[in-house]
Amino acid sequence: MIIIYMLYLSSVDIKKREIESYLQIIFLLLILFSGEKLNLQMAIILFFIFTLFSKLLNNKIGGADLKIIIMLSLSYGQKIFLIIFLSSTVGILYILMRRENKEVPFIPFLTIGVILCQILTN
Repeated sequence: MIIIYMLYLSSVDIKKREIESYLQIIFLLLILFSGEKLNLQMAIILFFIFTLFSKLLNNKIGGADLKIIIMLSLSYGQKIFLIIFLSSTVGILYILMRRENKEVPFIPFLTIGVILCQILTN
């Protein structure tokens, strides 16, 4: 269910370049009621790390992107680092192939990262 909703969030991010708060709340509720053991410690650690990075990079990272990553860490625990690595790698390759210096939505790459993580770890 998480991946299906992430596909929806990806389409919204591509079209609008933002994820509205109510969609983020729905995503959080999906994770909280997914039946998975939640990893609150990982989410707290990532919250502080990404808050620091966001300030250092002058908010170049989207707020919704950070929230979605933190929410995913609740469900995926330490696998979130693999998801971030895969997402970033695919995103960088995409940017290099486009050769344009435009902002790109990151939620679609997070979705790809989650799917690849599921494939590689199961």
